[in-house]
Order: sequence, then structure tokens, then C-alpha cells
Amino acid sequence: MERTILDQFAEQIHSVKIRNKILPLTYTGVKNGGGFTAAFEFENSETKEKYYIKFTEVRDDSSNEVAVLTKAAQLFRNEVLIEPDPLKRMNYVPVPEILTDDPENFNLEFIRIFDRGRYHIQIQTSGEGDHCETKLPDQLQGRIAIALQFAKLLRTCAKNKIAYVDVKPLEHLFWIEKENRVQITLIDWGISRANASVFLLSEDLRKFCLYLPEIIYGRKMLELTNKGKFEYPIQKENDSILIRMLGRLSFAANLPPLSQKYAVLVGEQLSGAVSEIRIQNRCVEVWDEVIDVLDTAYDASKTKSVIMSDWESLKKKAEELIQKEGEMFLGKDFFKIMESRLTSLASYPSWLIPEIRFIQTWFGKIDFVPHRGFDLCVQCCINDQPQQFELEFNKISELILAKLEKNTSNPELTALLKENIEQVRHVIQAWIIIHDLNNGNISDEDFHIKFSSSVLRVIDPILADAYKKQTRQNREKKTNILPPDAEFNENLSGDADVATRLSSKLETKPDLANRIYTLVASFGSSDLASDRWGFGFIQELDSILQITQETKAYAEEKQLEPILESMVQEIQEWTEKIGPQTFIAADEVLHHVNWITTLPQNILNSKIIKRTEKIEIGSKIKNELDQCIQRLTEAGVVVSQEVFDRISDKLIRIKGLRKKLDADNLFRLRNMIENGDYKNANQIIDEHYMENPPLYDRIREEILSRQKDDEDKKSIALINAVLTDLSGNSDYSETGKYLKNQQNVPIVQQKIYEFRQKNIQLFDIQDELIRTKSIAHDSKKSLFGVKQNTGIILFLLILVILFSIGTLTVILAKNFSVAQNIAKVEKNLNSFQETYLAYANATDLPTMTAIPVTPTVPAATPTSTVIPTVIPTADISVGSVTSVALSPADEHLQALVGKKVLFDLNGNVSLFADEAMTPERQLGTVINFVQGMNGVLVNYNDKAVHLQSTFNIGRSQISISTYKNVSRSTNIRMFSDVPSATTPVFISQIEFVLVEPASACTSGNQEFCHGLISFWVSRDQIESSIK
Repeated sequence: MERTILDQFAEQIHSVKIRNKILPLTYTGVKNGGGFTAAFEFENSETKEKYYIKFTEVRDDSSNEVAVLTKAAQLFRNEVLIEPDPLKRMNYVPVPEILTDDPENFNLEFIRIFDRGRYHIQIQTSGEGDHCETKLPDQLQGRIAIALQFAKLLRTCAKNKIAYVDVKPLEHLFWIEKENRVQITLIDWGISRANASVFLLSEDLRKFCLYLPEIIYGRKMLELTNKGKFEYPIQKENDSILIRMLGRLSFAANLPPLSQKYAVLVGEQLSGAVSEIRIQNRCVEVWDEVIDVLDTAYDASKTKSVIMSDWESLKKKAEELIQKEGEMFLGKDFFKIMESRLTSLASYPSWLIPEIRFIQTWFGKIDFVPHRGFDLCVQCCINDQPQQFELEFNKISELILAKLEKNTSNPELTALLKENIEQVRHVIQAWIIIHDLNNGNISDEDFHIKFSSSVLRVIDPILADAYKKQTRQNREKKTNILPPDAEFNENLSGDADVATRLSSKLETKPDLANRIYTLVASFGSSDLASDRWGFGFIQELDSILQITQETKAYAEEKQLEPILESMVQEIQEWTEKIGPQTFIAADEVLHHVNWITTLPQNILNSKIIKRTEKIEIGSKIKNELDQCIQRLTEAGVVVSQEVFDRISDKLIRIKGLRKKLDADNLFRLRNMIENGDYKNANQIIDEHYMENPPLYDRIREEILSRQKDDEDKKSIALINAVLTDLSGNSDYSETGKYLKNQQNVPIVQQKIYEFRQKNIQLFDIQDELIRTKSIAHDSKKSLFGVKQNTGIILFLLILVILFSIGTLTVILAKNFSVAQNIAKVEKNLNSFQETYLAYANATDLPTMTAIPVTPTVPAATPTSTVIPTVIPTADISVGSVTSVALSPADEHLQALVGKKVLFDLNGNVSLFADEAMTPERQLGTVINFVQGMNGVLVNYNDKAVHLQSTFNIGRSQISISTYKNVSRSTNIRMFSDVPSATTPVFISQIEFVLVEPASACTSGNQEFCHGLISFWVSRDQIESSIK
């Protein structure tokens, strides 16, 4: 992007209109950019708030950052609705807010100079808090919290098919601590994608794991990996929390986390046999695992305070794990520690020594005789002797396995030891391979065979590093005996002193000579430009040139002149191929020299001597590109006053001019074809065919198709003219003259025959279509009949179902009524029994004297004593029968009505505002167990108990006018003498009214009041706790 123009735009911005409010803006001078986007930092001169104004070039394939950010912000605002798991929610908006993307909202001076056809503009809020690149939390817990929040953000995006793409934690994350928790803001969504492909979603996952150490150590990955030498900080790490976390999530540059679900995700993605929705769900499942690992590390970091030390100091603690005693690893976390360290170790001894002590300790439970072989194995690890270690360990393992065969009393211990022995053998193989590679004792073929072995894949990070080093070591081995260079010796034979000096210099710098020889040989054996000018080749050339310039090794630098001269020559050939003489340039030719944008300064500053002229590589390349720009500008009739200094800018300009010229030439060629000028069009194609064969092949096919159509039209016109002239009476028919020539008759016959054949084919097709139409019509009729029958069957089926439901309902109703009658009978029997018992117990009461004694009393039977008690029972024992009919629970509640009581509220208990306990009047559900609450028992019935109790309620949730109405979704908290933010009891689901106005309201940051609430609760959930 043109920084000078954008700087002018930024200088003219003074204010912006946001929601009918003018914000004064001041440019702070901070700007960032890359590719097609530039961002300028502005400050509100009144509130000191920071904003970013971003300019983006208008491109066809550009991402709509405004749409993506708007969608992401909406997702996090509605997070409660779309994310059922509260542990996966962020509960805030972690993305910037787009204030406006309309240029009309800015001040008039900016609007006048802004180029809307070339740039988009937007203003968004800045990240809140500190930038991760400048400051990170001192405690490990804070850094893990940032990583956890970042993972939750990317998981939510993946779940909704949004790919962030540009995952760079240190550059794009801001963090701040609010309400005792860390909150983040992720900026720079310029290349993010909505409705992204599953490849981009899985790439976000891989990049997060790759760049996770940046958040932990505060250094970019290029520095953490020691500029590509694969020396990851976890290989020097000794903290158990970081070993478990980084060992499972981020242990190498090119490898994913070791997870079974991730392996399934990659497998399904490569096979292409499943839908994108399924792969997207796989991504979310892997994100869940990542969040679980980070959450576990976060909880573990709470138990101990870990101050993050400087990365350099970790080197001093690299081997502390080796010095610990074996008993340290007998705990339950041993396997977790060792499993992660196997994928992240600095050296194989750092894993093998504690593993050997582990086997020794557990084997001691079976064989009490101490064995010196374990100590010998540890000594071999310390002395870096893998072959000797293998011999000693084989002896120990044979002894252990022999003992285990005889001892069958503890099968679990046997399986444990066998598993660890097998794992040690795998690691020994890898250690031997690395050791032999470092010493040059293994061949290329042997290494490839062993590296592809499945048992060694658990230690791919170390072997991957060795695999990259192996090629360089083999080349160095081959260059130990250099072949004599006859031509070089002949050039030096004329000057003995010079030859002597160069020979001595080569003897003192054998490594430089070997590298030059290897580089020249590699350049000579490469046929493709991608192999010749690859990134690795250019970096090696730059490194050698730097050494030659520092050591003033001019003779060695002279050997590199053929490579540099070939570089300039290839650029010259390329500028000729894409010059104006080329009609349409192919894309592969146009992008053939993209590698020149990666040329380091040492290569550009180097010089070659050609015909006694000293040529600087950089100046020569720029000159060739400038001449090409001039030729293309003149050929395309382009007026441009822009001057480009960088090679990359020049290359982009050349491609733009070439594309314009290609479009003009293609338009001219298309016009020829449309106008029927096939001869000139074919002539142009024949002249320029080798420039772009695929394109010209397609155009040729189009020309042949058009020519065939034109001949058909001419044939039809000729036949029509012949038929018209033959049927007419004109004496001046042109076709008649045409037919007089006997040579024309066969031509006319041939055209008529071809036309007839085409008509016959058309008639056959028409007949076939008619038959197909009739078959379809018949099928439609039969289908209509089937639909009618199906409809009748469905109607009858519905009637049968309704009749069955009605019958079932009647039967259930009868059964229900019978059950009710039985229950009533049982209840009456129980009541009668209680009444009878009460009467039996009350026989000692005095009889009523108001009853006259009849003369028949003396003649009464012995059972006549029951008869006179019938009448007084109806008058005397009414109250006693009523009291006896109460159950013990009713008697308990009856005694407490209107009194102060204590009661408990268990979790998930429903509270209601009415006696019927209807769902529409449910106050809420108890979310926290409450014991010993104070209240008043107002009333009760067979199903519910009516209570009144005082709670703490937020003052903002109570109506100011009445101080009795409480809004819904209010946290009703436990009562305290001074209202405060106590533990919530339930959350109100409806708006309800307090028994009396709220009282004892506090003031300050958190205002609460006492509120007396009347509620009904089910008897079976509370009556046992009321006292």
C-alpha cells in the first residue's frame, strides 16, 4: 500500500460522527500495516480513549472485516442463548466494536481527498488494557488465563464457521483484569473469514497450539525456537504444570497436539469422505479437549504461586529432573509427567533416568536383591553411551521378565513393568538413531527406514529435527574429499603466489569451502526454478556471502559469481518473455520470479565482474525491472508518475501493467472472432501459440465451433434460395445460374443431404420426447390414483387411532374413579376405626342425666350398655374425634401456625406465589442449600405450606415508587443483618410484590434492601425441617 497517500489521509482526520455525537480525534503517530491494510491509532482528546482507523485496498478477494466483526460481536452478546455449557462461555465481548465504516461520517477535509474507489475505511475501538507484546501477567496463572480465554474465543468462532486465520497471540491480544478475572480483546480481523472452510477452521486450531508458548514465555516463536533450530522452551522446562500443558498442546513447529480426536479430524479431512458439518463438529470437540487441558493447568496454578522466570534462566534448570530421587515418581502423576516429557524432552537421558529409577523401585517390590545393572544404565545415560545402555538394559529386562514369569501373584504390577520396559526399548532405538546421525554413522537409506517405523512416531519432534539436519550432515561428509577442480587450478597456475595464498585460506576454512562446493553442486543439479531459487537455497547463499565478506575471502566469493550471473540472466530472460512483444502472458511465466522479493541485502549488495565491468546485483535487477516497466507502460498507453524503489513494488507494478496489456489484447482477439475474422485470429494464435498454449487451445476450439455454425447457416440459406427459385417464375434467379455450373451440383447435393440428415435426427429426437411425455403422463395418472388410495388409508388410520385413544381414555377414567372410590372407602374405614377407638377409650365419661330411664332397663341384655352411649357420643365427642383425626404432621404444623419458625431449603426446591402452585406463578427454584432460615408459618393445606421470610434484594431491582414490586430475573439472596451481596437463594422467574415495603436499604457501590417475601412450597419438601 502507498504509505504516503495513507499518511495524508490520516493527517486530515480530525473528527468522526458516531450515533449523533461528534468525537474529536487526534492522530498519535502510531501506525501498523501489512499487505493490503494499514491501521492508524487515534485518541479522543476529551476522554483519552484510543481508536484505530483502518484503510483497506479494494480487492475482489478481500475479506469483509466489518461483516465478520459484527457477526462475532453478536455471537458473544447472545452467548447465553447459543452456548449451553457455562464453562465454555466468556460472558463479555472479546472483539473490537466497529463504530462506523461510512466515510461520510468523518470531517469534510478528509472526505474531499479520500479515494473511495481504491480504499475502504473503518474506525473501531482499541484493545482494552495492556498489549501482550509489551506486558504479560507476572504470575503463571494469569498467562494461562489469557490462553484459556483465547481458546474459548476461537472455539466459539469455529462452532459458528468463523476462521480468524491470523493467529499471532503476542501481536493481536490485549488483556485486562476485571472483577478478579482476566478479559482479553482480539484485534486485527483483516483476513478472517465468515462461513470459512473446514481447512481454515482446523488451521486455527493448529496455529493456536503452535503459538501457545508465546503467551507463556512472552517471546515470539522465531526467538523461542532459536531462529529455526527447534530448541523449544519446553525442552528446557521443569515446571510440572507447564510440562503437562505444553507437552500435550504445543511441542513442535510442524506437529499437531497428540490427541486421538485430532488424529480423527485430520484423517477425515484428508479422506474427504465426510461432510463439512461433521468435520466442523470434530474441530469443536478438539477445542473442548484443548480447553480442558488449559482449565486443568489453570486450576493447578492456583495452588502454588509461580513467578514466570526469564526464558534464558530456564537453560540452567534443564537437567534438574534427572537429579531427583526415584521415590519422587511413585505418585499418581508419574505417567502424566513422563508422557508429556517424552514428546518434549531436551535429551533422551532426561526421560530415561527417571524411567529406569521407576522400574527399579517397582521391581524391588518383587525381588529384594539389589541389582547394580540399574546404576550402570543411569551411568550410561549420563555419559551419552546409547549402545552400552542398550546392552545393560537388555540384561536387566531379561532378568525382570524371567522373574515376572514365575511371580503371578500381582498381575497389575506385571503389566505395569512390561509396558514400561517396552516403552524404554522404543526410546533406546530413537536415541541410537540420533546419536549415530550426530556422529555421521548412519546412512540416508537406513535413517529413512527407521524414521518411518511406527513405534518411533511417539518421538517425532526429536527425529524431525534430526531428519532436517541429516541432509546437511551427509553433504558435509561427501565434501570431506573434494574432487580436484581442473579448471580452477588452471586459472590459478599462472600465479603461484596467489594459488599458495588461496590454498592456505582454504585449508584454514574447510567448512566454508565445503559449503560453497555443496551449494554450487546443488545449483548445477537443479533444473526447475523452484529448486534453484528456493528459500533454503537463497538463505544458504546469503549466509555464505556474509561469511566471505566478513573474512574477506574473495577467492571463495569468486566461485559464487556463476550463480549470481545466472540469477541476473534469468531475470533478463523473464523481462523479455513478459515484454510488449508477448501477446498474452501465461500466469506461470508471470509469477516465475517471485523469489526475487525474498533476496536478502547481502545478495543485492554483491557484485560480479562482466567484461571488465563491475555490476551490482541489486542495481542490475532494479534496472532490468525499470526498463520492463517503461516498455509495458508505453505499450499499454498508461500515464503514471509513480516511482517505485523496492523490488517487490516494482514486481507488483510489472504484473499490473502486464495484466492490463493482456486484457486489451484478449479483447481485441475476441472482437476479431465475434466479427468473423477467423483468418487474422488464427494468424495471431499461430504466431504466439508457444506463449500460452492452454489459452490458445481453448480459443481455437471456440473458433472451430463458430465456423461450423456459420457453415450450417450458409447451407440453410443456400437450400432456401434454391427452393425459392425452383418454385418461382423469375427469369433472373441467381441459384439458376449457380446450378448451370455442373461442378456446383455435387456441393448442393451434399449440403441438402447433410441438412436432411440433421432434420431426420431432430425428428427422431422429437418422437422420443413425445413418447417420454406420454409415459410421464401415464405415470402421473397412476401416481394420482396411488395418492388418493393413500389418503383414504391415512384417513381411516387416523379414525382408528382416535377411536383407540377415546376408548383408552374412558378405561383410564373408570379405573381412576374406581381407585378414588377405593381410597375413599379406605379413608372412611380408617376414620371409623379411629372414632371407634376414641369412643372405646371414652367409656369412663359420665352419662348425661337428662336422658330418662325407661322401665325396660332392668330387662336389658348384657350388651345393652352400648345403647345409651350412642346419643351422648353425638353430643360429647365431636371435638375429640376431630382432634384425633389429625395426623402427627398436621398436628405439628397446626401448632406452629402464626408463629416464628426455622426451616431448611434444599437445592432444586420450587417456590410458588399461589396456593395452587401453578407453573405460571412459580417464583423460582432454589439454587443453593439454605439451612436454618427464619420465617413465619402463615397457613398450610394437604399439598403446600405457606411461609413468609425476609431476604436480601438488590435495591435497583425494586420499584422506586412503591418499594414493593420486584422485577423478574432478580437474585434473591440470604438474609443478613446489614443487607449485602450474600449467597443467592433463587432467581425470580416472575415479577412479584413484597408483603411490605422494602426496608433497611444500604447505599454505596452495591445497594441492597430487606424484603419480606410470601411463598408456598410443597409439604413433602419442607415439612420435615420446620421447627
